Amino acid sequence: LVTRNAAKFREVVPLRSSTREIRMFMESFNALVINYLGGASYYAGILGMKPGGPAYRRWVKETLMRLFLPQLRGLIRGESQEAANGKGAPETRQAVSGRR
Repeated sequence: LVTRNAAKFREVVPLRSSTREIRMFMESFNALVINYLGGASYYAGILGMKPGGPAYRRWVKETLMRLFLPQLRGLIRGESQEAANGKGAPETRQAVSGRR
């Protein structure tokens, strides 16, 4: 499903980054959206807001925009984090291999 969504996203938005980076972006975005909307009573409660209220929805939108818009711009421009870090950040390679 995520691979299919990444392909569809790539058709609609002119991205110049790897499928791997697009999938990472989409999976992270979806996880936060699901968390913030599915757990609205928890997160809104921490923030002192009404779950599902306009202030909370604004906060979710602003938070997601601040976190993801710069990354989306980078994906569109082809500013690959993989290329900048030598095909995957060292911390990612270490986590996968279990070595530091």
